[in-house]
This record gives sequence, structure tokens and C-alpha cells, in this order.
Amino acid sequence: MKTYKSHQFSWILIIVLLPILTGLFISYKYQLGNNPLSLVPMVILESFFLFLFLLFYRLKISLTKSQIMISYGIGLIKIRIQQKEIESTKLVRNHWYYGLGIRVIPNGILYNAHGLDAVELTFKGKRNIIRISSLDCKKLKIEIDKRLSI
Repeated sequence: MKTYKSHQFSWILIIVLLPILTGLFISYKYQLGNNPLSLVPMVILESFFLFLFLLFYRLKISLTKSQIMISYGIGLIKIRIQQKEIESTKLVRNHWYYGLGIRVIPNGILYNAHGLDAVELTFKGKRNIIRISSLDCKKLKIEIDKRLSI
């Protein structure tokens, strides 16, 4: 069976962090304001926001024969779900206030980078769920269901 791969960029994160990074640099370079930013705080802040950006700028989903792999950004955050533990899947729509990123939601966890649609996974012998957001949730559900039927 062919490996399924999907990725989506977190445009909201990019749109928010890019002006912050640019503003910090310009503020330091031109020493703007009554209390200008010195080099050490600027480097610390730039490093923090750049690290945050690299951690969460993208959500990548890969399906193999035996597992679902979810990774964020450059791959430091990885989640592996064994498909043999999955009982069922369904398409769901998240509330807007669940937000983006890795979120604790009622009865489970949400992995989201963009949008409100997700695939909800329920597990054998467990009450917790996992929701995985995707740009094409229908295709993701079909691919997971194909692997569950084998």
C-alpha cells in the first residue's frame, strides 16, 4: 500500500510572527522609542519567536501500513498513532475557539494548523479521542479507513 502524505502551513502563525520578527529587528536597528531595545533582549526575543515559528509553521501527516505519524514544523514534535489501536473514524467540525496547534479538547487532543474540519479517531478500550485537522479531511479519512480494513 502506498504511503499517504499531507502537509499544511499555518498561515495565521506566519502572518502573526513575521511582523513581530521584522518589528523587533527594525526597532533594534534604528533604536526606536524612548527606551530602545538593546542587543541581548533583541537576540533573546528574536530567537524565541523564530524557535516558535520553526516548531509550528507546518503540520505534516503521513500514513504507513501500521501507523499515523503527525509532525509539526521541522519535526521536533512528532506523534505516532498505531493503526491497530484505532476503532473508528469520523469527519467532524471543530469549534473556532479550539484554536491552532496542539490543544486539549473535551475527551481528547486536537492537532491543528489551519481550518476547522478534522478527522476524529476513537480507540479500542479508551474513551479519549484524537482529532487531526487536514486540508482534505475526506481523503484523509478514506486513507485511514483503507488501512483499518486490512
